[in-house]
Amino acid sequence: METQAEIPEFEPTAAGAAVGLVLVLASIALFPLGRALALRLFPRRNVIFARWGFFHVGLAIFTYFTLTILGGMLLRAAGVSLSGGIAPVVFGALLQVATVALCFVFARRLDPEGIAALGFRSGGNVRALGVGVLAYGFGIPAIMGAMLLSAWSWKALGVEAPPQEVLKLVLELEGAERVVFVALAVALIPLCEELFFRGFLQPLLVQNLGDRGGLFATAFLFAAVHGNLVAFLPIFALALLLGMVMMRTQRIGAAWLVHALHNGLTIALVLGSDWARRMLDA
Repeated sequence: METQAEIPEFEPTAAGAAVGLVLVLASIALFPLGRALALRLFPRRNVIFARWGFFHVGLAIFTYFTLTILGGMLLRAAGVSLSGGIAPVVFGALLQVATVALCFVFARRLDPEGIAALGFRSGGNVRALGVGVLAYGFGIPAIMGAMLLSAWSWKALGVEAPPQEVLKLVLELEGAERVVFVALAVALIPLCEELFFRGFLQPLLVQNLGDRGGLFATAFLFAAVHGNLVAFLPIFALALLLGMVMMRTQRIGAAWLVHALHNGLTIALVLGSDWARRMLDA
C-alpha cells in the first residue's frame, strides 16, 4: 500500500477553481428542478416545534466534552493510546453515541411525540429516502466544486490549512481496523451527527431564526466543528443539503442516507484514486 510519505502533494490551480465555480453554478441552476421533484415526493412539510431549549443543547455539549476528558483520563490510566490507529475513532464514536442518547432522553421526556420528534416517524420513509438520493445527486456538483474553490482560495491567501487526518487514517489502516473504520464512518458516526445537528439542534434554531436562518446557522456550526479550513466550505455545502432534506421530509433516515452516501463516496475515492489522495494534502 502506498504510504503517506509517497503521496505527492496536490497543487490547487486557478483552472481547478474555475471548474469548481462551474460545478457550483450548475447545482444552483438545477436547484429549482430538484426542488420541484422533491415537492412531488413530499408536497407538504411538517413544521417541528422543539420542546427542548438551548439549555438542553448546552447540557448535551457539556456532557460530550466532560466524557471526552474523563474517558481520555481513564484510557490513559489503563495504558490505552488515543494518538493513532482505530482507537481514537472508536472513542469518538462512543462519545457521540452517549451524547445522542441524552438527546433521546430529552425528546422522550419533553415532547409528546417522543423520539418521533427527532425524525423517527412512521410512514413516508421510502419517499423520504428517495428525496435524499435525489438531493444528493443534484447537490454533489456543488460540494465538489466548493472543495476545489476552497483549496485554491486558501492557497492563494497563503494560509496553510491542517490536513484532513481522519481521511488519511483510512490509508494507514489495514484489515479489520479498516473495516471497522469504514463501518463507523459510513453508518454510525453520520447517524449520530444527523441526530444531533439535524434532529435535535436544527428544529430549535429554525424555531428561533426562521427556516433560512436556522438552516444556515446549523450548517455553519456543523462545518465549524470539523475544524478544517479547506474542508469548511464543502462541508458547509453538504450541511445545507442535509438540512434541506431534513426540513422537507422530517425523516432522520433521509438525512442519514445522504450523509452516509457522501462519506462512503469520499472514502472510496480516497482508497481508489491517486488524485483524491493528493487532494488530502491540499
